[in-house]
Amino acid sequence: MNLTDHLHHVAVEVADLDAAVKWYEDHLDFVFERRFRLEESTIEIAYLTTPAFRIELLRRGDGDRARRSPDSPPPVERRQPMHICFQVDDIEAAAEKLRRRGVEFAQEPRLIEPARLKNCWIKDPEGNLIEFVEPI
Repeated sequence: MNLTDHLHHVAVEVADLDAAVKWYEDHLDFVFERRFRLEESTIEIAYLTTPAFRIELLRRGDGDRARRSPDSPPPVERRQPMHICFQVDDIEAAAEKLRRRGVEFAQEPRLIEPARLKNCWIKDPEGNLIEFVEPI
């Protein structure tokens, strides 16, 4: 398994998710895939696709963290306008490979039910976040 064989998505942070979805649909022929909110944080996400590419539009909320349960993992919410995400066949195997290589994790593997995937996040030497996902 190579860790970077398949690009899953590139993320772009937006202020108005509805307007951004419409713009990508109307101007760039993206097709809406799904939309969901990460309940443990204030992030709302929309996936849009073309036959060859997926974009993740994300909007950060007002900072209300009161709904977050005490045992949920801390959200990855460092302000970063874009990130790259690679798709892997097995998130646990990929995470183990990354651990053996001494990579710093921002978030260990976990299930994101509304997105229908498992993911983990690492940091590059500059602190940029890189996501790995396993679709379920």
